[in-house]
Amino acid sequence: MPSSQCRESRVMLASLLIVFREVFEAGLIVGLVLAILLGLVFLGMQGVEWHGEPFKLNSGVYSSLYFTITGIHMIHVIVGLLMMAVLLLWTALGYFSGGRHAAASIGAIYWHFVTFIWLIVFSVIYLVPRLG
Repeated sequence: MPSSQCRESRVMLASLLIVFREVFEAGLIVGLVLAILLGLVFLGMQGVEWHGEPFKLNSGVYSSLYFTITGIHMIHVIVGLLMMAVLLLWTALGYFSGGRHAAASIGAIYWHFVTFIWLIVFSVIYLVPRLG
């Protein structure tokens, strides 16, 4: 399931903020690269899952909700990945310092939000239907 990659990506981003506060630019670069890679793995696994579903977008209410909700989430993941790629570039160019890191903090907050929302989506889409 893509949930473990999403969670691990979130942990990577949290750890990179701790490292960044210590002004270790290399740690920020490593953390961003790992978060981006795990986000790409998440997108790939979600794409494989979409392709393997026995239903299509117009098969019924559940399938419509499934593809709409997970699709909107995937759009937000893509935005987060693009944002982290820009942050990675800015970090490599030396744009951040101990006192100048608002963009990295805002990016981390956005990524935490996206990964937290996945936990809710995962629960509603995958777990709740199996309870009934």
